[in-house]
Amino acid sequence: MHVHQTDHQEQQSLHQHKQSEVVEGKSLAPPPFSLQSPLQRKGLFERNSNELQATERTPYSLSSVSQPLQQKSRGLSPAIQMKMKSSSGNVNSNAPIQMLIRTPYPWSGAVSGTPMLALRDAPQGNLLADLARNTLVTVNSNSSGWLGVSVDTSQSGVTLNQRGTAARSGNTLSGYSYHRYIDDAAAASMTSLLGRQSAWTPSGPGSSNTFDTWASAATEGAAPPVNSVTTINCWEMILLAAYRIGAVSWSWINNLYTNPRPSNNAELTAWYSSLPNRITRGTPVTYNQSTRSPAPQRGDLVFFDGASHVTLATGNGDEVLTFWPPPNISSYGRGTVDVVKTSSIHALSNWMATNMSSGRPTVTIGAPTW
Repeated sequence: MHVHQTDHQEQQSLHQHKQSEVVEGKSLAPPPFSLQSPLQRKGLFERNSNELQATERTPYSLSSVSQPLQQKSRGLSPAIQMKMKSSSGNVNSNAPIQMLIRTPYPWSGAVSGTPMLALRDAPQGNLLADLARNTLVTVNSNSSGWLGVSVDTSQSGVTLNQRGTAARSGNTLSGYSYHRYIDDAAAASMTSLLGRQSAWTPSGPGSSNTFDTWASAATEGAAPPVNSVTTINCWEMILLAAYRIGAVSWSWINNLYTNPRPSNNAELTAWYSSLPNRITRGTPVTYNQSTRSPAPQRGDLVFFDGASHVTLATGNGDEVLTFWPPPNISSYGRGTVDVVKTSSIHALSNWMATNMSSGRPTVTIGAPTW
């Protein structure tokens, strides 16, 4: 049996000796639709009212969308429907249709699955603005499948009409958009990193890896690139993904790493212990590995023995997005180059049970603070 240490254990050793080892997962890219401006103005990007669904905690998974393909495309503009046609004349089943209603509110979302999404003053109401793909929104409520959102109109992807200009308060505009086209922001950003390399390394305050150096600096600098030279650990990849899309600010990350800044092993242990509660809302709940419940929602943080390993749920069963060499790479150490990938709670837990001295981990789930 190979014995590996956790991030917590290793960082303690790192703090003492400045050397050691620590522990630490599919995105369907939207097709390049062209969009005609008259369709933009009409905002024809939601489904018809008789097709609205208000099911809470619907998982994001293209394979789980069971509606007839004709229904799936009905809410899109005619131009986009034509682009989704396959050579046989049928709608392409791989076309990205968002299917996400998560709680608790508020949460950070991003426009996904369409080049442009209409923001309306009420469910199926008057058009206020068009929101381009990847526009960041704050999701505040759900009304029969229509998400109540607020958006910072200073973003480059926001196009206001006269009604929207009159309705905004400062740079903030509130309205409704259909839930199929709003993804969890951090999950969308992390998904976009699938297959990208970085060098895994134990981390936390005082580790002096690439992420810690950026996060703990006196002033904000350029964010670490996601490449094979950047040294970063599991939860830091999630934080970086959330930062890249705008779900969290550098000052928030800086506060996490510097307030408090551990100066000894006891303080470092306390920092690790507090991390799950500091980056989630309330106390994470225990995941039953036998019944695989409760099912994590897309964007939930999934913890293995607290901060020993941290992943991001895809919303597809127990699938997670992860940055850590296992379970694909069993022999690893500081600086091992790996990729952001998908795995599962089951696979990761089994690997840890077999290969780590602490045995099968306790798995907990929490909604992120962003």
